[in-house]
Amino acid sequence: MSFLPPLVALYDLTAGQLEHLPIRLNPFQAMIASGVLIGLAHVLSILLDPKNGNYKNSAPRTFERSGDASKRAFAAHNNGLEAFPVFVPLRGSNNLLIHARSLLTRNDTSHLQVAGIFAALHAGVSADMISKLATLHVIARAAFTLWYIFVNTNEVTAAIRSGFWITAAYAAWRPIALAATKLG
Repeated sequence: MSFLPPLVALYDLTAGQLEHLPIRLNPFQAMIASGVLIGLAHVLSILLDPKNGNYKNSAPRTFERSGDASKRAFAAHNNGLEAFPVFVPLRGSNNLLIHARSLLTRNDTSHLQVAGIFAALHAGVSADMISKLATLHVIARAAFTLWYIFVNTNEVTAAIRSGFWITAAYAAWRPIALAATKLG
């Protein structure tokens, strides 16, 4: 992940700018929707491959993707896992806030969106704003995934894909920035 998303998250999109989202998900619906998108990209990476008949569920990691769309779908799948994992390591404790804090202090950003949602909820950021940002994240991730698989064929279309990625990253970092402001 680059240094850009945390810097961009300092920019305040007003509630009015986020009012135009076509749907509204609560943060937990957004986590589920993200998981569906991640899984869909994986399935498409197999179905779009010219050699999908060679896929063996008994040894899924040995499947070598050969088609361009299949490779892009798999890259979108991996990027989704990096950007917004659904399975947060909350085992062994009922205290989500302690885990959210520990996720925020890790050196990796693999749990950033989920930690951001929990941090924002803990800090008292309005549920409406958190829902708007979570929804924006899901919409941007869906656009990123579809664009990556079906349109990403040259540097111009790749730049547009990066715009979707930046939007999703903003929506992942912004709850943390809001929580920091609220608690600051």
